[in-house]
Amino acid sequence: MFNQLTQNKMEKDEMIKTILQFEKELWEEQQQMSEYFGADDAGTKNAIAKWVSISQLMDKLKIEQQ
Repeated sequence: MFNQLTQNKMEKDEMIKTILQFEKELWEEQQQMSEYFGADDAGTKNAIAKWVSISQLMDKLKIEQQ
């Protein structure tokens, strides 16, 4: 039982780490897109939408940015 709980905790921690890394990458992408192409560019808007989606997921899961 303890081993299963430990494994679940590790899997949860790994998922959180992956989500945090993905959020960071999306934040950087949308910042670069905005800088290079402007806020009205379709690609920039898409990058912002992707970042907002992961950010909302983090809010729902109560994941704090580190």
